Amino acid sequence: MRLYAAALPGTAVPFDTRLKKLHKRIKATDPRVSALGFAALAEIFSVSVHRFEVSPLGGRVRPGEATPRTDREWNEHIRAGLSLLAELSTGSDPPLRTKAQAVAAKNLRALLQMGSLIQLQQILEPGKIEAENLAEVLSGVDEFLHFEGEQSPWAPEGYLGEVRAWRRALQPSDPHARLLSTVGIEPWRPSMVREGPWREELQGIARGLVIDRNLLDQEIPWLYSEQARGAAYLGEELAKVDTDARLLEKLIQAAVQYKGGALARGYLIGALRNPSVDLGRLNALLDSVEASDPLLAFDLFRVDGPMTRAVERTIRLVDEGKLPLTYLRSLAVGDMEPDVRQLRSVLERLVAEGEKGNVTATETALIICAYRTTERPDWHTRLEEESLQGLVWRLAAAAAANPGRESHWWGRLIKRLGGFDIRRALGLAAVGLLSTGLNQSHTAAALLAEMGKQQPREAMEELGALILDDARGGWRVLVGKYPIFAQLPWQVVADWVSIHGVVAARRIAEHVPPTHLDESGSPVVPPLTEFVLEAFADDEEVFRAFTAGVHNLQLYKGDIASQHEREAEVAKKFRNHRLRRIREWAPLEIKEATAEAGYWRRVEEETYIP
Repeated sequence: MRLYAAALPGTAVPFDTRLKKLHKRIKATDPRVSALGFAALAEIFSVSVHRFEVSPLGGRVRPGEATPRTDREWNEHIRAGLSLLAELSTGSDPPLRTKAQAVAAKNLRALLQMGSLIQLQQILEPGKIEAENLAEVLSGVDEFLHFEGEQSPWAPEGYLGEVRAWRRALQPSDPHARLLSTVGIEPWRPSMVREGPWREELQGIARGLVIDRNLLDQEIPWLYSEQARGAAYLGEELAKVDTDARLLEKLIQAAVQYKGGALARGYLIGALRNPSVDLGRLNALLDSVEASDPLLAFDLFRVDGPMTRAVERTIRLVDEGKLPLTYLRSLAVGDMEPDVRQLRSVLERLVAEGEKGNVTATETALIICAYRTTERPDWHTRLEEESLQGLVWRLAAAAAANPGRESHWWGRLIKRLGGFDIRRALGLAAVGLLSTGLNQSHTAAALLAEMGKQQPREAMEELGALILDDARGGWRVLVGKYPIFAQLPWQVVADWVSIHGVVAARRIAEHVPPTHLDESGSPVVPPLTEFVLEAFADDEEVFRAFTAGVHNLQLYKGDIASQHEREAEVAKKFRNHRLRRIREWAPLEIKEATAEAGYWRRVEEETYIP
């Protein structure tokens, strides 16, 4: 697409030549080619000018790029593109006309900022804009007037006055066109620039539809379509006008018929604010929707948990297999708040599934349980209930190896449970540390480091018992990098290694703190590293593990060659160290670092040839 852009197209072909070729492709008989042509045409007006620069290969010079050299030349390119749009938008081919208007509408704010009002008035004439483009056109003008006119005025007042006059002329008076232009817009756009007038227009439309039921009947198919992006907001305004809720049954039945709930959902939001609403009648209608379309029913009854019995309905529909298990996530936040009995019932099912390996069930349970019990002060005491706490411990254990995408909430839950039994929580955190999930491992590492400050020996014992047990995944410590051993007090780790001997030393040797230079440039071997390499100096596996772990998973960026050269210089300081294994490591480090530095120097020379 960028080949047809006005600026930085990445080609030496002149703009006029490219535009002629684009004209032919837009008018191609193959609709796929034509669609690509319109996408390329939009690039002419895009203000997001970008490109990745690639260095010349082997000194070869790229051809000169056909990009505008002056503002005048740039403006000529834009005018040429607009002339093509004007030709297409006033032609006799309806699909081309609609697509041309759509291109102008989506770039309207930028084009108005370029001062192209006159040409835009030719492309987008009042009364001749296709229905599907009208909302986008009005929104684009409003955004321009808000951002470039009111908040940051840059154009002459006369020009802004002409744009405002054009905006008034574009505003439709026909009821159907008003509906399309107001409800067919993304709700976030008017809320960003002119929510007050947009809401007033919605209120006027709502009054008209309540008065003229025949008009409402005509518009219902469109109001339940995907094009009615603001239907929920209109539904809310309808409920405010329809104070006796006469439209309730009609809108819910239409939702069932057209398989869309936005208008009815908005109406329910407004209706439930009316204290005189008949909840019995409303819930009876929701019961009927449940029987025919459970997914739609959920979309409707979730608007207000207590009044629509949303929690009870959701749990029942999931139990009956009419809603997927993931719909229980809705019980985590908002009005759909389960009581302790309901939460226990949901967790019993989800935890049982999670213990069978159902990660989706585990994720869902974590979202529901962790938020309620860690973020809500009024729920803190409820976790003290023995039956509920037992379920939560089971959940934390089931999620320790794989919480899916919810490692954050698993971590919050472990931390909360640590207040009841920190030793047990440390054991679960250790399991999480050696999980296959990167986020899970990071979360668990932070937990172990934090809780280990309170009980470092207990943390080391729980972690140590795990890493020595291959049946529980302890072997994973041999293929990763775990700074936790350096974060715990070194004497605690050393004592544990002394008790368990060479097997333990082999497991942690890769993770001991690396050698370094102090501020004065003197070589330093951290105490834990010194202990392991001195106490087990005769074990080759310990030495190999230490050597492999010095730079394991280390990331390099910038001048990589210089960094490796620095590593070699540092290692030279350790060639005469008192420890034999450090003296043996130093030449290996020098050799490897020097080789890596040479490799990266060659890469730089070959990649960046002058």
